[in-house]
Amino acid sequence: MATAAHILLGVTLLQCVHSLHYRPDVDQQSFQQGDPVFLKYNSLTSIETLIPLDPYSLPICQPEGGPRLDSENIGEFLRGDRIESSPIQLRFKEDMYCQQLCITNLGREEVPGMAPNKMAMAIQKGYKYNAIVDNLPAASKMENDVVVVTKYWQGFPLGYLQDVTNLAHVNNHFNIEIMYTPVEGAPNAYNIVRFTVEPFSIGHDFEPYDYSGPTYARIINPIQSCSRQVPPRDRVHTNYDMIYFRGGNRTRHQIASGQILFTYDVLWIENKDQDWASRWDIYLSMDNGVPKRNHWRCAILGLLLVIILSGCLSCIPIVNLGGSRKPIYGSLSTAEDGPSNTGWKALHEDVFRPPEYFPLLFCVACGTGAQLFCTMVIVAVLAFVGTLSSARRGSIGTAEIFFYAANGYVGGYVTSTLDQTFHAEGGRRAALYTASVFPGLCFMGFLLVDLMEWATIPGAVSMIGNNCATYIILLFLWSAMLTPLVLLGARRAAKTGPIEFPVETSANTPRRIPEQPCILLKPIPIIFGGFGPFLISFVELYYCLYSKWAGYFYAEYGFLLWTLINVFISTSQIAMLHTYHLLKKENHRWWWRSFFTGGAAAIWASAWMLTMLPRELELSGFASKFKYMTFTLLMVVAMFMMTGSFAVGACLMFNKALFNSIKNELGNVEARIELLPTDDHEISSRT
Repeated sequence: MATAAHILLGVTLLQCVHSLHYRPDVDQQSFQQGDPVFLKYNSLTSIETLIPLDPYSLPICQPEGGPRLDSENIGEFLRGDRIESSPIQLRFKEDMYCQQLCITNLGREEVPGMAPNKMAMAIQKGYKYNAIVDNLPAASKMENDVVVVTKYWQGFPLGYLQDVTNLAHVNNHFNIEIMYTPVEGAPNAYNIVRFTVEPFSIGHDFEPYDYSGPTYARIINPIQSCSRQVPPRDRVHTNYDMIYFRGGNRTRHQIASGQILFTYDVLWIENKDQDWASRWDIYLSMDNGVPKRNHWRCAILGLLLVIILSGCLSCIPIVNLGGSRKPIYGSLSTAEDGPSNTGWKALHEDVFRPPEYFPLLFCVACGTGAQLFCTMVIVAVLAFVGTLSSARRGSIGTAEIFFYAANGYVGGYVTSTLDQTFHAEGGRRAALYTASVFPGLCFMGFLLVDLMEWATIPGAVSMIGNNCATYIILLFLWSAMLTPLVLLGARRAAKTGPIEFPVETSANTPRRIPEQPCILLKPIPIIFGGFGPFLISFVELYYCLYSKWAGYFYAEYGFLLWTLINVFISTSQIAMLHTYHLLKKENHRWWWRSFFTGGAAAIWASAWMLTMLPRELELSGFASKFKYMTFTLLMVVAMFMMTGSFAVGACLMFNKALFNSIKNELGNVEARIELLPTDDHEISSRT
């Protein structure tokens, strides 16, 4: 218990150090008066469909010369990011009032029984803009007659559905608020520290001009900020009251159809209290929307589970096996009896026998799980120390792919070592399975999802439809990095040799396993053994998945690392307890049982992810459900192999220690037996 408390204290201190030194941005960019500031569009996203859209697949305003795509890393491509230039032009510290952006035709009006136009359909599905300024995502400011709410996640909406008619209305005016702070020691230099957009729907009545210029139309019924008759010094920025209460009447909103005039305001605000280094804090904490106590409860619950399981394991005597002396040694009253062939003694010739079913599959699963485990640990540690972050778009996904390929050496080594130990005769074939089965499964999953999106949803941002180079890069990493490292690890394992066990395995037929109690029947310990690890990981799993599917930010990497430690420790402890009770009942088939017991937490996670979470996300459409199901199954398979292989490793060390102790005790017993009298003459002579 003291050790566990020390670990918790250490993680708490590291969390404090992490929060003090955490810097999500790398390159600090400063601006001066009049400098151009680039506003960019990322993919449109919706929590209802989970399928990102190219913003320019909709009839919105485009930049002169067409949009230009930013260079992105492979992690951004895999998560569906497409960062492109926008037509909105900004100059540092230069306010703008009802600047006209363009006139565009959204298409036909909504008619019952007919499919809506593209914009109306996107609004109905809840799509949102994701704008970026100086690497800061746009916060969404929304207000009504009562409150003003600012959200620092999920972007700002394309429009909304009217309550009564359920018609789609488009947001065609954007209030852009950019907060800046002076750069210390650099006069006339400033950093951008906040970026907020407040969208409005304004039914402009306008007459288009016949020429192109900075203005595209004459607004017939302008609101105050759009009126050209107001002197420049008296102009005010667009606000809620100006739009919704003009002359005592509400302004007409813009229906998502026909000719639309898009406009925007730009407001620059100086904030000397906000420094550049902490500008991402409010985004990553989601404006303190998630209480810290939720994470602390999960961390404490995990610690308690580890302590309880440690107490249960400490009751198992390793050195002399305590009360099991009688079934091991039997009666020592006569030399003919010798050690008994029941209990632990009877198992020493079968306990390390290879898995009865699919030994090659077992080797590949353990090797892949070890590879995934090392990848997860490295990425979690790098995220904890601040090297990786949600603020660096795609950095975590890129790191996962790179380190998975780099840890191919571990996967090849573990697979080949087990293959030699079990005489599965996989050889190089086993290593190639490790290099290709799980990556191939992921590749096929991504490919099917992309094909589904590309074929059913126009404008969907998919790798196959937008950038086939992503697949070329993945194939290159697999062929030039992952596979050679797996083969290198297998070659190293061939030189090291198989695992050495403390007792030899008999070449005879495996002994028959006696009838087992119902509590040890296969489904029961496997199912209930994973509930504890799933329970202590539920909070972090929930927020991690929501950060992926719902567009939230996740930054509690200290709690995530602590949760991973607790999950893997508790999983191994439960698997060791289960294996001990199997052996106690003379059941030597523990290899697959330990693997499935360790992976049982993934079964609980899959049950929750496939039943409860989709209800909260309110998924609509076959393509979005197919994408969610495919990625969920891939995550579950990865979790299952990670925890399962870790549990197998823990049980292997446990059994080696257990039977090494038994071997030493049996040696002492045999020495004592040799000293016993062997016939009546020797007994009478000694008496």
